[in-house]
Amino acid sequence: TTYTANAIEDKAYTAKFIKLYTVSVNFPAEGISTVTYDRPQSQTFTFEVKAGEGFSLTASPNAPDYAFDKWVFTGTAEHSELTNPILNVSKVTSNLTVNPTAERVYKAEAQIVTRYGTTVGGTVKINNQTSPVYVKAGEVASFAATVSPTFVFDGWYKDAEGTERVSENLVYAPIMNPEEITL
Repeated sequence: TTYTANAIEDKAYTAKFIKLYTVSVNFPAEGISTVTYDRPQSQTFTFEVKAGEGFSLTASPNAPDYAFDKWVFTGTAEHSELTNPILNVSKVTSNLTVNPTAERVYKAEAQIVTRYGTTVGGTVKINNQTSPVYVKAGEVASFAATVSPTFVFDGWYKDAEGTERVSENLVYAPIMNPEEITL
């Protein structure tokens, strides 16, 4: 770059140079569909950032089969929490390699079945959330059934018909039966 000035007095000029750092964003084999920098990207890409400046990246997992896990980060920079899919880097101080990672998730689902009539016999939650819930491999899915008045909890079953009582960890359907009431 050149600068031209008319020489009408003694004057000193200073050329200032700012270091550029390269940021490389690498994709895993599966689990992340895009990473957005200035636009969504679906493959490995690089960009440059001036020393001391920042940038943001947003990772989008291949939902519902994958959930964002974390950013794997090499280099030095001031940054936000690495377990958030939105990575905010406020100050870059070296070249960076940033890899978004995802974990496989599994659908945990429960439904309410009554043997008599169509009255709902209670509610079911998985990890304190309404069904379905997506759970990472190795995490526990806690099923909780709350029974409505005039019903009793009859157990957890593998099928909606209530013929296969639970004896192992699978997808379960609770069955609520009306209480026998004597008048």
